[in-house]
Amino acid sequence: MNKKENGSIESNLQTQARQLAEYSINLKQLHRITTSHYDIIDDLINDYLETGLKIFRMTTGIVSQIKGRDYIVTSTRSDLDFLKPGLKFDLGDTYCKVVVDQNKTIAFKSAARIKLEKMHPIEPNELFESYISAPIYLKGKIYGTLNFSSKESRDNDFQMYEYETIDLMAESIGSFLTLKQAEDERLLALKQLKESEIRNRTIIDTAVDVIITIDSNGYIESVNKAFEEVFQYKPGEVTGKNVSLLMPDPYRDIHDRYIRNYFLSGIPKIIGSGREIVAQKKDGTIFPIELSISEMRFGDESKFTGIIRDITERKNAVDRIEKQNEELNRKNEELRSLDQMKDNFISTVSHELRTPLTSIKGSIGLLLNESVGKIDVEGKEFLDICYRNTDRLIRLINDLLDLSKLESMDIKLKMTEFDLKDLINDVINELEPFAGKHNAELNSEIIKRTLLNADRDRINQVLINLFSNGIKFSEGGKVSVSSKSSENRLFIIVSDTGKPIPVNMKDKIFEKFVQVDNSLTRKVGGTGLGLSISRKIVEQHGGELWLETDNSGNNFIFTLPV
Repeated sequence: MNKKENGSIESNLQTQARQLAEYSINLKQLHRITTSHYDIIDDLINDYLETGLKIFRMTTGIVSQIKGRDYIVTSTRSDLDFLKPGLKFDLGDTYCKVVVDQNKTIAFKSAARIKLEKMHPIEPNELFESYISAPIYLKGKIYGTLNFSSKESRDNDFQMYEYETIDLMAESIGSFLTLKQAEDERLLALKQLKESEIRNRTIIDTAVDVIITIDSNGYIESVNKAFEEVFQYKPGEVTGKNVSLLMPDPYRDIHDRYIRNYFLSGIPKIIGSGREIVAQKKDGTIFPIELSISEMRFGDESKFTGIIRDITERKNAVDRIEKQNEELNRKNEELRSLDQMKDNFISTVSHELRTPLTSIKGSIGLLLNESVGKIDVEGKEFLDICYRNTDRLIRLINDLLDLSKLESMDIKLKMTEFDLKDLINDVINELEPFAGKHNAELNSEIIKRTLLNADRDRINQVLINLFSNGIKFSEGGKVSVSSKSSENRLFIIVSDTGKPIPVNMKDKIFEKFVQVDNSLTRKVGGTGLGLSISRKIVEQHGGELWLETDNSGNNFIFTLPV
């Protein structure tokens, strides 16, 4: 071995010795950091950055976080004033993209020499000549990078111990970040748990119902604020005592058996269901409650939550309602009895009156026809008045009988199929003379055959009533009828051109003996029962009858099932 070779070996040994010495110093620095106490992780990272600048003889140190395409500076030590935490760059414009893409530590002593195409984003017009960067891992995934750089190139390539040094630093930072994240998650969970406990406690304490928690032996563990108001005990007086304290005999023994049987058989008797039982207050007062029990399991341990509602007021209200119902039923029975008496009276009186009135009417008719002799003009006038009033009394009696039967549902509808158009024509023909006396025009707009299944005589009665009213109260006017179908119902509209009925009378006119204008009624006649009877007939058919008015007059509308 010549001197040259000896010199080369000696030089290599000196270099290795120097590198080992530097690596040893580096490890001591890292050991100092990892064994030091830091109140916040930012202080630890800043210590790593300061130490790294000295170890690698660089001017800029950065810890970054990578989020998708964003490169975010989280901590930095640099002679560049604008480089601050929170600064964001496109990852593709940074050297760290190579670290992320290759998932390993990279380093170069001179950027110009390796002809990198992209310029470092923090100094667009100048290249960072020397650069070393390592990935930081968090839970097995790249969190960001630890990198050191300088505008000056290095004389020598980065050595293996320097790669190992930055890897150790990045690994240590990743470990501390993992611990911090775990601690943050723990603190957040504790905060949420505390907030949940406060919220649940608030809900429990503000609940109107009593809430009791007991253990598997039936001993009370906690109660809410409503408990004291309902049971009159202070929480401290019952905590640790058997819940049967709140129950009168025989429920005390039954409750303990329920719990024992449940654990032996697994079959719940009252768990999960609500039931009405009685409870006992501190002063011995026994009162009704509604009890619901649910089970909570904590591992092998069972606890039970009881929700208790004082139903004293509800029970009292139910008792009052039952008594009121009994009284109402009694009064209804009395009313039904009176109603039956009324119907019997009307039927008897009507029969007793109708028979002589019919005879009187017939006799007056014979006199008017001079069947028993000549009568002068004045006598005829008096007889004519008697005849009309007798006829009016007979109509009134008939209407009263009809209404009584309709109200008591004694009338059985004789359902047949018939054509509405034919029925309307019959009604108009029957009323033409009456309309002529009042100078009223009758008109039907129903031109199509319309089949109905109804009681023809009763629907005829409704139409006669509606047409007659229109004629009487539309002197010199017009009364018309039309129809339309919609959703399995037939609408029949009887319209007149008389004075519109006031809005406040639209419902009242369907009541018994109610008439709009008494002076006009006396002039045109009427019993005041026609509309009431008509509505009852329509309702018995499953329809409705109502009034609509406008400036042109009145529209009486009734419906029938088609």
